[in-house]
Order: sequence, then C-alpha cells, then structure tokens
Amino acid sequence: MAIFSAAVAAIGAVTTWFGTLSVVAQIGVRFAAGFAFNALSKALAGKPDAPREPGIVGELQQGADLPRSFLMGFRATAGSLAYHNQWGGAENEFYTRITVLSDLPIADLVEVWIEGKLYQLDKANPHPDYGWPIIGMSETITTTQRVADGFVEGGRAGGQPRFRLVDTESEEPYGWVKFYDGNQTVADSFVTSQVATEERPWSASEVGFGIAYAVSTFKINRTLFQGLPQILFVCNGIPLLDRSTGLTTHSNNPIVQADALLSGLSYGGQWFYGPQTGTRLNVSEISAEIAKCNAPVPGASAMTTAERVEAFGSATIPARYRSSMEVRLDRPVADVLEDIISACNGRISEVGTRYRVQVGDPEIAVLSITDADFRSTQGQSFAPFFPLAETVNAITATYPAPAEGWQSQDAPPLYRPDLEVDDGNRRLPTGVQLDAVPYPEQVQRLMTSALAEARRARRHSGVLPARLWRLEPGDFIEWSSARHGYSAKLWRVDGLSDLKNGDLAVDLTEVDPDDYDRDAKSEFRPVIAGSLSGVAAKPVELLDWGVEGVSVGVDDMLRPALQLSWRPQSNDQFTGISYQVRLTADQRINRSGL
Repeated sequence: MAIFSAAVAAIGAVTTWFGTLSVVAQIGVRFAAGFAFNALSKALAGKPDAPREPGIVGELQQGADLPRSFLMGFRATAGSLAYHNQWGGAENEFYTRITVLSDLPIADLVEVWIEGKLYQLDKANPHPDYGWPIIGMSETITTTQRVADGFVEGGRAGGQPRFRLVDTESEEPYGWVKFYDGNQTVADSFVTSQVATEERPWSASEVGFGIAYAVSTFKINRTLFQGLPQILFVCNGIPLLDRSTGLTTHSNNPIVQADALLSGLSYGGQWFYGPQTGTRLNVSEISAEIAKCNAPVPGASAMTTAERVEAFGSATIPARYRSSMEVRLDRPVADVLEDIISACNGRISEVGTRYRVQVGDPEIAVLSITDADFRSTQGQSFAPFFPLAETVNAITATYPAPAEGWQSQDAPPLYRPDLEVDDGNRRLPTGVQLDAVPYPEQVQRLMTSALAEARRARRHSGVLPARLWRLEPGDFIEWSSARHGYSAKLWRVDGLSDLKNGDLAVDLTEVDPDDYDRDAKSEFRPVIAGSLSGVAAKPVELLDWGVEGVSVGVDDMLRPALQLSWRPQSNDQFTGISYQVRLTADQRINRSGL
C-alpha cells in the first residue's frame, strides 16, 4: 500500500518477525497487537508518550508554512489567519478578519470564545453585511431627548410649550461573525466591496472553495478590546460516513472517525489524508462497534437533572463514547488514530485483508477451549504478573475542557490504595493526554476502566490446533482449565500467527467485563471549574447615601429641588454618579443627569 500509519505497519512487522521464529521461540512472546495502540494502553503498560503539545491550539496561526488541517466532531480551533484589515471612515473604526477553520468543508459554526468568554451567535437576525451578531457583545446606549408635553395655560397662541426629558435605551452591537462551510462558490462580497483596500486587497477570485472559514467584524471599543480580539471558534466538523446508518453527517463517534481515517479522506476526487487503498473494514463489524459507542452513558438514567448538568454540561444523556480532533496533516495517521481510539479504550488490528477496530469492552466468546485443546508437544508460557517497571496503580489525565475555554484541564487523579498495598506499598503512577476527549465524565470513566484492565496481568502463550483456524486477533474465547483453576474464564486474543503445519500460535490476555461496568451516578467526581474571562470592577459603594427635598433660590425666587448626599469609600475611586428622578404616578423619568 502506498501510505499507511506506523501503527498498522508495526503490527505487520511484528507479525512477520514472529512468523520467522521457531515454535519454541514463539512461545512466551507477547504481542502488542491492539493492546498498545492507544494512548491509555501505552501509558498503563508503563510506556507513556513523551510530552506533547496540547490538542487545542488556542492562538491564531499565520504563515505560509502552516500545515493544512481539518476538524472532526465537536471541536474548537483558533484557526489560521487568511486576511485582516481596518476600515470605516477616517478613524478606521471597524476591524475585519478572515480566519480559516478547516481545509475540508465542515457542518456548522456553533459558538465563539472571545478573550476567554463564551458568546452565542444570533443566527436568527443576521446583519446583511456583517453576519450573525455576537449576543452579549454590545453596549447599552442611553439617549436623553427633550420632548414637548402639552402647553402651559395663559401663554400666547394657546400657551407656552411644556417639555419633559425622555431617556431611550438601545443596544449597540460591537461584534459579528459570518460563516462559510466550505461549499461556497463565490467570494464574500462584503469583504471585496467594503473591507478590501488597494494596500490590502481581497478579490472576487478569493472563493476558498473547499475551505471553511469565518469572517469576524468588530467595531472598535476600548472597553471591550484592549487589542485585536482573540477568538476561538467552536464547530461541528467534517461530514463522515456512518456505516451503521449509511448517512453522511458530522459525528462525534470515535469508531466513525477511525473508520474515516483508515479508509482515507479525499475531496473533489483528490486524495487528502490517510491511506489511498480504499476501505478495508467489515461493515457489520464496524456497525456493531459504532452502536456500542452510541449507547447511553451507564448509570446516567438514575442521575438527577442537576447531576447530569454537572457531569455532562446538559440535562441530556450523551452517547457513551465521544471524541473530537483538529487533525493537522503533518501528524502521522497512526498518531491521530491512537488519540481517537483512546476515547473508547479501543484497539485496532490488521486481520488478513481488513482492519479491525474494536471498543474496549469485552465481547461474547466465539469459542470455548480446555487444557486438552493446547498442543502438548509444544511449550506454553504463563505470565502471572507484570514486572515492576510495567506495573501501574495510579493514573492522572489531562483533557481539553470546553467549559474552561477549551484549555487543558486536569482530571481528578485516580488512586487505588488497595493496589498500592498489593504492589509493596508503592504508588506507581502514570499520566496520559486525552486530547480527543473534551468530556470530563468520559475521561474519568476511561481512566477507571483502563486501569482496571491494565491490572489483568495474566497472559498465556501456546499453540492451538489447525481446526481453530478461523480464530482472529481481537476475538474473545472462554477457557476452562483444571491446571490453572479457570472456569469458563474470558480471554482476548491479542496475537496470533499461522505455523507451517497449520496450527496457531496464540497470545491470550485475561479480561473481565466488570472493568467497564462503571456507574456515572455514583462514581463521577465533580471537576472544580475556574474562569478565564476578566473580572469586572465592582461598583463603588456609596456610604451615607441620602436624598431630601429642599428649596433653592433662583432669580430671587424659591424653587423646589432635591438634594443628593453621599460619602464614598475613597475619593479617587470614581469620577461622578448618575441619577434618575421618576414620577410616582407613572414612573416616567422626570430628570436625569451625571
């Protein structure tokens, strides 16, 4: 094949090497096929990755040497700068920026984070030129007008006019966003006609076909912006084929995403990323794994609405496994696959002419064996426990947290005092970055199940007869053994090789379905959230505030008046106060000032 990931290439290399060993030498060799090809498994095998850059790039990128990228699932990106300019009159009071979000078409722009604060978009009331107003990015403007209100009796021509002051409040927006999903066929006419200048041109040929981008426009306001706004765009990513339904839409399902990566992505008839050999996946197999991810979170139905909001960010029960990524084309497909299948504690293996992607949960056994099924003429090996260097009994994890502006967040560490006692009163921790899992409850569930599975240390290697030739890596079997005391114990086939005489050399790892039986209601640990946005200054408290009616002399006449009095905490904390006087009868504003 022309291009493929290092992960599957490594599996093939190990299989080839394994097949060249003698039967005796093959016994005791532990395969990594499937087990070591996700970030959690590698970390829990005592082999954590070297530190990596966070999965979310929160700063706007620019430059011709940037790698192309695309979005999968519900994901945030700062994007890359394509164009910007100031415009609008002599003072250039507007600033417009074009930000590339994905180099493949995506489904939607959902929301934006600006200067660490979350904003929704008013998609129902778009500005004809600027796009969707950014809800909350506005200023309340109060205009005071002098309005005629009848006449004073006794004046000439029906009396002297009488006036009153009326305050009118209005919202003046300061930010808008326009979104193009990548299927556009013409350039943005607003930018070409109003924003572009001779010094900073943007022509009608700048269509960006196939590229999703946003046009953000801001009216300069020194209170809101101290510089050029920092924006994070939250999107629903590229459409993906879901083989379980036959529909193509954006998806947060990690198996759907892994399927797309293994099948290769193209656009407009041209290869874009991944293998160039076409799909090598079994539809029924992949559909079953997709369904496992789409199942609801275990235990969530027993949670109260408040508990669901705290755990999931919504009262709606989400799918059991979700994932999202911003995939940069300079990353090997193997590394991206590792991140994606970590979201479901999954495994990937190459089986003959196809790839097999599986969710971490143990499956129903495809056959049952006993001690008599192993070739007695061949040796067997048994590893009852890990060496100390590969033993783990505690795990920490980091993940992108949407509630924290998609910044990296630490999950509550998972410690097991009972396991520490078993390991000689040692705490043996490891850490992992779950860049593809922006969901705190799911992160904790993955940590628990992965650590439990990693403690399944029993491994056997042996040779089975040729009549079991249909056995494949990733299958599960039951083994009843008088020699080892097993009664229909469940095992996963982590490695398999055909011998010259037709027999099968296998590597088996013990599994337990209870490792994945986690209850969200009883086991979720709330994450303490912080705030990324600036804290507004509190209003200055006025002490000894008072108002009383007084009379003042005006033109040798006494006139009624109101006297306001106060004592601030500090004379340098404010420059003035504003006031309004309303009529008791109808609450109309009679007087106001500063």
